[in-house]
Amino acid sequence: MLKRRVLTFVLLAGMVYCLVSCGQYRPDASKESSVSGQAVQTKNIDREPAIEEVEQAYHRAVQHEVYLGYMEEQDWFSGKKLKLYRKKEKNSFSYTLVGKTKGDEKNNYSVFDLLYYYDCEEPGFETSAVFDYNCEKKDIKDKLQGMEQIGTIDAWKWEGEHRPDYPQMGSATKKLVQRIQKKVIEEANEYCILSKKKTCHAYIQQFNSADRNVLVSLVIDEGSGKNSFSLCEFFCELHPELKFEFDYLNGDHTDDKWSFNPRYGLSDITEITDTAMTEFTFTIEPRDKLENMGLSEDEQKQIQLLSKNAKTYIVGDVERLQWMISDLNQNGRLEIVLTEISSHDEDVLIYEVSEDRKNLVPCKKLVGKTGDGVKTELYIAEKKNPKVYYDSANECYYYAAVTRWLTETEEVCEQEGDFCLKGNQLKERIFDEYCVLDRDDFEKVQEDRVKGKKVSKTEYRKAVERHWSGMEKKTAVFGWRSRGSLLTTADYDEEERAIRFAKSWQEFSVK
Repeated sequence: MLKRRVLTFVLLAGMVYCLVSCGQYRPDASKESSVSGQAVQTKNIDREPAIEEVEQAYHRAVQHEVYLGYMEEQDWFSGKKLKLYRKKEKNSFSYTLVGKTKGDEKNNYSVFDLLYYYDCEEPGFETSAVFDYNCEKKDIKDKLQGMEQIGTIDAWKWEGEHRPDYPQMGSATKKLVQRIQKKVIEEANEYCILSKKKTCHAYIQQFNSADRNVLVSLVIDEGSGKNSFSLCEFFCELHPELKFEFDYLNGDHTDDKWSFNPRYGLSDITEITDTAMTEFTFTIEPRDKLENMGLSEDEQKQIQLLSKNAKTYIVGDVERLQWMISDLNQNGRLEIVLTEISSHDEDVLIYEVSEDRKNLVPCKKLVGKTGDGVKTELYIAEKKNPKVYYDSANECYYYAAVTRWLTETEEVCEQEGDFCLKGNQLKERIFDEYCVLDRDDFEKVQEDRVKGKKVSKTEYRKAVERHWSGMEKKTAVFGWRSRGSLLTTADYDEEERAIRFAKSWQEFSVK
């Protein structure tokens, strides 16, 4: 079963490839999961829920996790009574349930946290809850600081993976659904990059007005006759204002976030529709065309070549991949630069457009060494606006970068260096100058060193700058993008990929 992250759970990116019978499929929410009936009118009260209400909310929340596939019977409590603790917060009542972990050692416990919010139009418990099991006694003691025991409740008992008895949708929740719908339609049409007009089906997971966020799934039927779908998922933060948190790609750029990931099967989409509280359908219009983006004919031709030959540089799923379109050596021929962080290194792959604009030329890489003699690679994707130094004698552009390494005495060192693209070679240099960082905060420098000796910040900068003596100082802007299906599957829409490449290229500059 494909599992989607809820609250503290990480959204799993594994895709299930399911071949099913041909035919058209319109993803609809099931009748049971669709919104129906009149809104429940709930008064805004600030009373504390009774223990019986806490118990009911706890049972429903656990069943919710089971229904969504996040929990199995053996994961939970022993079936005995649970101790119930409570603490009043500024905007909520916080409840912690503690019980023995089923089948585990004597001193292992399971903990379940519930929140009851009264700072909203319809006070209530969150639909989902946070749980932890196999906790030790000392962990429980820390967790219960400031809380008081108010009683005991019956443990949840395994009831199978059926749909929980959710409360009927209240008027405040219906208002939130309408706001979510309006915001999704507006932002999808503003930020989604599609090559042609497509119909999108949006599914909202179960939530109520007391919830802090809710999972929204956008599904596009690719119409290939093989029940193939593209999916974009994100959390909608509900308080204090409506905003979208795209957790799937972990990217900073809108091109990363509003990205539909292809190759989902019917079983994946059925799981989404079966567990959705409500759904709506809307149309996304294409907003960009390559020929209308202000690029020269030569730039368009090169970008189309880079997009068409994606299988040359796409190899499987890459979890921590970044990419950009650039012209590092300023020779008029574009290149795609891909970086993948693994361990303490950042692997780099570059393909440049050939002079005749017909092929992609791979660039070889020469790796530098750190102060302890270990071969390493620079973090060239870490800075979006690196300093650049132009060596007119050699017609070469040097881009400042750093690498990090760990000494035998557990010091975290950030070492200076630079890289350049010369011909078809990516050359990296590692300098002697480095600084020692705070292990808990890489933004803090504890001391600067030149050839292993501690120096002042001024002396340190002078030593680093000497490597670029006599060169013309400039600044670059890189159009980095995070991974996504764009570069982890060659099945991505070629025209859509070209548009994304063009946007990255338009951000690149050396001035």
